[in-house]
Amino acid sequence: MGNLFAAPDAGEAAAMASLAADDAQLELRAKVQAFGKRVGPTTRLPLTISTAMLDPALLQHLLTCSIFHLPEGKLIKNGFTRNVDHPSVPGHIYYEGYFHGLQSTKPVTSINPRLGHNFAKPAGPLPLRAFTEAFRRINDDLVRRALRIGQPQAALASLYERGWQFADLAVQIHAADRIGPEKVGWHIDAFNSMLHLAVSLQGRRALHVEHVPDPAQTEGEKHSYWQAPGDVYLSLPNAFGHGVEYSETAWDSRIIAVQIRFLMTEEDFAMQLQDLTPTVESVAAVLAEGNFRLPTLQEVLAVEKEWGK
Repeated sequence: MGNLFAAPDAGEAAAMASLAADDAQLELRAKVQAFGKRVGPTTRLPLTISTAMLDPALLQHLLTCSIFHLPEGKLIKNGFTRNVDHPSVPGHIYYEGYFHGLQSTKPVTSINPRLGHNFAKPAGPLPLRAFTEAFRRINDDLVRRALRIGQPQAALASLYERGWQFADLAVQIHAADRIGPEKVGWHIDAFNSMLHLAVSLQGRRALHVEHVPDPAQTEGEKHSYWQAPGDVYLSLPNAFGHGVEYSETAWDSRIIAVQIRFLMTEEDFAMQLQDLTPTVESVAAVLAEGNFRLPTLQEVLAVEKEWGK
């Protein structure tokens, strides 16, 4: 899972579990607009999952990062931790590494997105950092509108002003035994996933989502969206229950994905005490326009050159 999360309430959890048998599996190729987390007896937060695919040349360039080729025995020394999110499947292997996506090559004090405490977060590999910077630049207007920058009570304005949107990189590696739909760890992300870019680089995994077409609907509907290398989605998973299924795979063909969120400190995280509903609604509405764009390989290489490669 790799992020601070709030468990669904008892009713939602039961609904999620009861729908496992008739899970609808779809390819994640189209925009999804629906409603997710309940915020009252008869209403739910809006959600949008907007999708795209990396250009094959850019995908191959990102895969040149050395951290994706480390032998398992060297991961811990290179910023990764071994995690156990599915104790009932002891044969599943899961590592996660936390990096920042800013220009600086020095560590940046910010939260561990899994544990919630500050630490000196190291810089990610240059191609990944350049990818996030290129993404920030070409989607700046979309992000400003989504976050209501310049409007009263724009909750995440201070993070935007620092350029910390899409600057927290969680590199996830999964291998060995399968995590099937019955073992998916359902959760709802914290608000550092208010704008969340997920990039699948290697292997296949399925995003399971609980959403409904009608905000007044009380019983949830469960869907799964399979992701192949190059698949990308932009969403706000702090607004809906979700979990991930992982195919069985050998270490040499391990599943690799990068979860890209807001970089923030423990002090920033206190903003979760505010009413973030207006920002959630704004983000969902802007993402529904479907106008976000992924950078090209040339745009990423230009940032790498600018940043000193």
